Amino acid sequence: TLSLHDALPILILLVMSLFHVDVVMLRVLSDSETTGFYKAALALAEYLWVVPIALKTVLLHSSSTLWSNGHSERITKLSSRITRYTVLLVVVMAIGIAVLADRFVPLYYGEAFTVSIVPLLLLLPGAVGFAAARPLKSISQGSGQIRVLIGVTGVAATINLLLNAAFIPLFGMNGAAVATSVSYG
Repeated sequence: TLSLHDALPILILLVMSLFHVDVVMLRVLSDSETTGFYKAALALAEYLWVVPIALKTVLLHSSSTLWSNGHSERITKLSSRITRYTVLLVVVMAIGIAVLADRFVPLYYGEAFTVSIVPLLLLLPGAVGFAAARPLKSISQGSGQIRVLIGVTGVAATINLLLNAAFIPLFGMNGAAVATSVSYG
């Protein structure tokens, strides 16, 4: 059996691959300028994760205590409420980013980065999905049952790798954005 001590590095490696495979593959299959434009879009899409990351830290510790005390009903209520609020907030933020992207991206990065707007818009649905999953990931991790998380993350990482390999040669940074958005979702 896989202990928590052995499983955590595997989970971290899989999650990190979700964050970096697209950028590495785009750099290899494209040029540094395109990769820079894509990274700008990715950075803006990842702003949606600010609140879920903060909640993740709190939930990991509090859910661990609830799991160890056998309060599964409280965990269910907590996860349901936190997930709803997270999704609501992140969807509102994503809509704001999408509506203001054509004004904000050139203002923040410069006119040359207007090509980053389409990849940004393509990344937003997946970033919302990933943000919604973060609280649930923390609650699951707090239970100590990490095998399911490794399996699900492994499937997402595999999908990410395969879709990026298929889409980047055909569609460049827009293909990377679609592949990453699907795997995040």
